[in-house]
Amino acid sequence: MIELKIENDLALYINKVAGKVNTKELMEEIANDMQARVQSRFRMSIGPDGHRWFPIGIRKGKPLMDTGLLSNSITSRATMTKAIVGTNNRYARLHNYGGVIRAKSAGALTIPISPKSYGKSARRFRSAFLVRTPGATFIAREVGRGKKRQLEFLYVLKQSAKIKARPFLGINTAMQERYRRIAEEFYRKAWKK
Repeated sequence: MIELKIENDLALYINKVAGKVNTKELMEEIANDMQARVQSRFRMSIGPDGHRWFPIGIRKGKPLMDTGLLSNSITSRATMTKAIVGTNNRYARLHNYGGVIRAKSAGALTIPISPKSYGKSARRFRSAFLVRTPGATFIAREVGRGKKRQLEFLYVLKQSAKIKARPFLGINTAMQERYRRIAEEFYRKAWKK
């Protein structure tokens, strides 16, 4: 599970006075706000630092949003001293930090390169065949008839593929300041009671 925890001077400040006040409500407010901000990053395709994510390759749409599985897996929880946002999605770490995926059980990764092949198994294209070139191996099929017949490249086969980082978990300076103000206001109200 990937989790985002506040562990800085704000967390130390909260922990220092946590024994005097029930801070679960404060931590829930911060955790819910962090979760909302992470989910908005998916909609806007930006990281915590405000930089746009690398665009997706051949297909249309927004990065990490084609199925919604990753963005919908973001959860938050809170304790008396922690506000935590995370996901149990198995490929979240790869997308957040980037990395390399390698073929394991199959001889190669089958990477779609045509909008017609995205989200579909190569086995679905019964008339498809391999096209080997000096630089790569492709799965293709013939389309059209007569003089208009041509090859349609559906997939490229690779031993590995580099996934660029598209960070969605993280706290920036503005968020730290926001949570500091929320905590200060919470404690002001709590100590007035």
